[in-house]
Amino acid sequence: SSAAADFLGSALKRSLAEQGRAVLMTCGGTSPGGSLVELSHHDLDWKRVTVTLTDERLVPVSDDASNEKMVREKLFQNSAASASFCELSEPNVSRIVAGPLVSLVGMGEDGHFASIFPGSLKLNQLLDLSAVPDIFDVSTSTSPYPRRTANLAMILKSTTILLMAFGDKKKQVLKAAEGLPIAMLLAQKQVPLSIYWAK
Repeated sequence: SSAAADFLGSALKRSLAEQGRAVLMTCGGTSPGGSLVELSHHDLDWKRVTVTLTDERLVPVSDDASNEKMVREKLFQNSAASASFCELSEPNVSRIVAGPLVSLVGMGEDGHFASIFPGSLKLNQLLDLSAVPDIFDVSTSTSPYPRRTANLAMILKSTTILLMAFGDKKKQVLKAAEGLPIAMLLAQKQVPLSIYWAK
């Protein structure tokens, strides 16, 4: 988590120096929490950083299942308290992809990333590399919550992507990803991708 925070902090610092602003797109779930806490201590001009999500469960922000709630609790403190938050919604798409965008992406043991799940009825749309960057409302049989997700094309508007995965099961998924959604992110050549794995 500390190494991932250093990676993200450096990427955001470059974006601020080169473009005067930066957008951090982060996943929810349990994996990024530690890195976001660490990142909150980094000495950046956070007033010029906008934070958004790769995906969200469509629940109230007060709900423990909300990715926004997790990100606000973990990141929006210490030096990062002055960052701004941008909801993952249709009116905000152009603001998000205007970037420069730095992305932290998680992965499930089923090979999904963001809320791009195997078996999704919109899977081909979500993974289309030539698609317009956009968001989609989706559902999955493995979760009781309706969800909203960036498509792969939006994530690939990033200048750099960090994929975070914890545990031996996820390591095996990364080694044998063919046919799973994550395989498309691993195979793309448009954006530099770094993988940070730990037990």
